[in-house]
Amino acid sequence: MNRVLENRIVVVTGANGALGRVVRRRVEEAGATPVGIDLKADAGGEVVGADLADAGAAAKAFAGILSRWDRVDALLNVAGGFRMAPAVELEPWETLWRMNVATALHSIRAVLPVMVARGEGAIVSIAARVEPAGAQMAAYAASKDHGVRVNCVMPSILDTEANRRAMPDADFGRWVTLEALADVLVFLCSDQARAITGAAIPVSGRI
Repeated sequence: MNRVLENRIVVVTGANGALGRVVRRRVEEAGATPVGIDLKADAGGEVVGADLADAGAAAKAFAGILSRWDRVDALLNVAGGFRMAPAVELEPWETLWRMNVATALHSIRAVLPVMVARGEGAIVSIAARVEPAGAQMAAYAASKDHGVRVNCVMPSILDTEANRRAMPDADFGRWVTLEALADVLVFLCSDQARAITGAAIPVSGRI
């Protein structure tokens, strides 16, 4: 991979998840220093532990990052989740809102003033390409469609072990690999994408 993110500080939320781990590796291969945030820190100090759905915890985590590196060049909002649930029950709406919206909102709020002051920066969030949504996916679809972002990507089904177990009869070759999605995120953080803003980019694999 070309080192298109040389010497940059890139924060990856949801850093210990299946996608987050791949994104961190791709970011590092592109020349940047990946700084992960997840619910639990790792022993090596590469991942900060924080519940980003909590505004205070998110502010504290980013304050620590900024005190160490003095800047954040790019923020990749990977944190989030999925679950099937009845459309008329409140709990899944609240849970998915916290996982998919609050985490991104609190992260953006923390880094945006620093980026504005420096006059540069990139923020990319993960939305979703959901079709057809269906009644039990209403809370998930709405939470993912409610974004505060500069750019976002909208992947279809990701090729993860969990999705393969859930849909064993599917054609996995049509799904989006984690590496392919990570490459799009790296591109959107790089100078090569400097003219792209306010975009919602489908990442759909072989549909």
